[in-house]
Amino acid sequence: MIALGATYFAVRSGAEKAAFALHGFYLVLGLFAVFAGAYPNVLPSTLDSANSLTIASASSSDYTLTVMLVVTVICLPIIIGYQIFSYRMFLGRIAETHIPEAHRVPVAIRS
Repeated sequence: MIALGATYFAVRSGAEKAAFALHGFYLVLGLFAVFAGAYPNVLPSTLDSANSLTIASASSSDYTLTVMLVVTVICLPIIIGYQIFSYRMFLGRIAETHIPEAHRVPVAIRS
């Protein structure tokens, strides 16, 4: 609640970046509280607590986690590099001089 109150005062004082950061912090704390309250259950069962999905029963095998780690270590830098490349490629603003003149459509084609 302190983070939400600080967000309110940051908005009222015009500190938009601080308000954004504080509100994000408030949301992360709320999400953490939900997961901490449900721990160790990932998906609690409404019928019987023995049927609940726990962290241990929901996790993958050691081999699968190792393969996914290797794939992530290889692919994530490629994806981040491509995002940086794309951002820099399209960084410049478009001015009116970049827009071509509109061509006229003949009257016979118009409907």
